Amino acid sequence: MSVWEGDGFVLLSKRLQNGVFQWPRDRQEVMDLTQKQFSDLMNGLSIVSTIRTAQPKYLC
Repeated sequence: MSVWEGDGFVLLSKRLQNGVFQWPRDRQEVMDLTQKQFSDLMNGLSIVSTIRTAQPKYLC
């Protein structure tokens, strides 16, 4: 990332201290990213939803 300070650019970089970036392992995992997903990925967050649809259990 770069930031303009009026008299020049400041270059910034980020490294994850404890962990790794989520990265596609094969072509099926490759996807287009939104700006929010890219930001989340750069902050070390998962961009793949882990929320699952609840399966109700009926008691008879």
